[in-house]
Formats: sequence, structure tokens, C-alpha cells
Amino acid sequence: MVTRKRFRTALNALALYTIAALVIGYFGVNAYSGNRGLRAKQDLDQQIAELTAELDALKAERRNRTQRHSQSRTADH
Repeated sequence: MVTRKRFRTALNALALYTIAALVIGYFGVNAYSGNRGLRAKQDLDQQIAELTAELDALKAERRNRTQRHSQSRTADH
């Protein structure tokens, strides 16, 4: 009986550590790759950089067109 109790105690401890490791692993994986994880933040940062560059290009294009338009209006008068 003593060996069964020791075996059960060891098995319970092993089960507890296994469950704890699985829970920690689950949250660790989701912290990295979840919807709001580190990888999602990197993807959002990259998307923000691309859209900012596109916005800057569009602003420059609008500025050029506005200048050409104002120059053509002053040349007509």
C-alpha cells in the first residue's frame, strides 16, 4: 500500500506539472501569435509604415497638382 500511495503522489505531481506546462505554453503561444500578440503588432507596424509612405506620396502628388493648377490659373490671367 505504501508503494501505491507514493506512486499516486508522484503521478499527481507529474500531472500537476504537465497541466501547468500546457497552460503556460497555451498562453505563451497566444501571446506571440494571437490576434493581439507580438506578431500581430509587427504586422500592424509594417502596415502602418506602408500606408504612411503611400499617404506621403499622395500628399506630394496633390501638392504638385495644386501648384500646377494655380500656375495655370495665373498664366491664364
